[in-house]
Amino acid sequence: AAAAAAAATAEEEDTEMPDAAKDGAAPATATGAADIAASKDVRAKRRAASSLKELDACLFLDALMDALESGKRPHMEAGLHAVKVFIDGVMLLACDPAVVGVSTEDAAMARNAVAAAEAAMQREAEKKAAAAEAKSMAKDAKYSSSRSAAAAAHARTANGKDKDAKVKEEELKVEGVVAVAVVTSAAAAKRGDGKNDATNKDAVAIKGKSDEAMESDGAEGEKEKDIASVDADQAAAAAATCTAPIPPALQALVSELLPRLMHCCFKKSWQATVGGVAGIDALSRVLPVSALRAHLARILQALLRALRSLPPHAVAEVRAATAVFHRVLGAATPRGVAIRGPEAPPGVETAVGVLAEELFSTSSSPTVRPVVEEAIDGLSRRSGLDAGRVLDVKATHLSGLLSRPLHSRHVHVQTQVVHILNFCLSTSPQPLIKIHSTFVGLLQEALAVAESDDPSTLKGGPGASDDLHALRTVCIRLMCSAMACPELKTPPASQEQLVQLRQRIITMFFKSLTSR
Repeated sequence: AAAAAAAATAEEEDTEMPDAAKDGAAPATATGAADIAASKDVRAKRRAASSLKELDACLFLDALMDALESGKRPHMEAGLHAVKVFIDGVMLLACDPAVVGVSTEDAAMARNAVAAAEAAMQREAEKKAAAAEAKSMAKDAKYSSSRSAAAAAHARTANGKDKDAKVKEEELKVEGVVAVAVVTSAAAAKRGDGKNDATNKDAVAIKGKSDEAMESDGAEGEKEKDIASVDADQAAAAAATCTAPIPPALQALVSELLPRLMHCCFKKSWQATVGGVAGIDALSRVLPVSALRAHLARILQALLRALRSLPPHAVAEVRAATAVFHRVLGAATPRGVAIRGPEAPPGVETAVGVLAEELFSTSSSPTVRPVVEEAIDGLSRRSGLDAGRVLDVKATHLSGLLSRPLHSRHVHVQTQVVHILNFCLSTSPQPLIKIHSTFVGLLQEALAVAESDDPSTLKGGPGASDDLHALRTVCIRLMCSAMACPELKTPPASQEQLVQLRQRIITMFFKSLTSR
């Protein structure tokens, strides 16, 4: 009985001790306090062991870049998808002021950046839809015109077949000419009574047509005003995005992710190149333009390197890289932004210098040069400056091209030199170079290449037939551009060399047109 009473007393103490601990009461003995402290330490160790470890974001980005550079397409696509998810996650966290380190002002700036990016993507989608619709309409119009032409040809054939039958009918009706004349005169007299009514009806119809024409002109005018207002709104939105500050929470994307993506464009494997281009495309769509302008020159260099490394038969990849190049450059230099001078935003002049260096480079590739020329034309249109002021061409750019004879260079270098001179002659409103005595000698060499029917007679290494054909083609284009210059368009009689050169060019044109 005593043992049972002692056990009951121990159980009552055990059940009362948790209640006392909850109420903040001290344990009855020192041993109980030590046991409670030991149990707390065990629970804390278990929580620490089960919690997730924080990883360095730079290590995570390096792992993604390794996946892009692995040389395997599935790994590249998975790494690119992870990069896009990472960008979306950073943008989502940057818009939430509840995140540690993000203030309310920073979150508002990030939300504005996200809204601007979404509006830009919506405008781009609308442009693509409008272009696709215009293309389908043009295709339908072409199909309908071909059908109408076929119907007209069929009608002409039917009219030719019925011509003989009509001649025979006219011969049979000769006998009734007098009766037909009488009936015609009577009908004419009858129509004379209602002549005024017909005149009034014609006047009413003409007035109705004029009213409809005026209404249509008014509708077209309103449509043009609407289009102009939309363009003005888009230009204002583009200018606002260019001057928008960089949210502090997004600085990591610019300082850590962007250099890694640009580095991928310089890799040898095409998987890394494609991944770098796609990553730059995804990142440039969400960041403000002001965040990219400081790195615009390096971005353009990376994209040009990607275009140079991609083979010509990779049509889809080259098209995607070209689209990213023009979109980034167009977003950083919208209409109305100064390209040169103290008013130019920081980083723009350096980017234009990259384009000029690539344009006058004799080691450029056939994939890169058309992209650079189109970019320079776009800059000229948006800034309102001619190509010479955009590029700031100096005598040193052209002196190296004219310092050596054309035939003393490699075939590929010859092609690039002729490409450069053709672009310089075809710029408007004034060409970048004038035809002078030194330039005439190079034009004569290019004309000799254009006159050659068999490119194999030209100097070239084994397997250079394609390069020689490309050289002859670009030489013919150079002759077309040279004929549009005032020095060759109307050469003075005293300049016998220019007169003979013009005559030889015209003869070459006829020879090329009549050749098989």
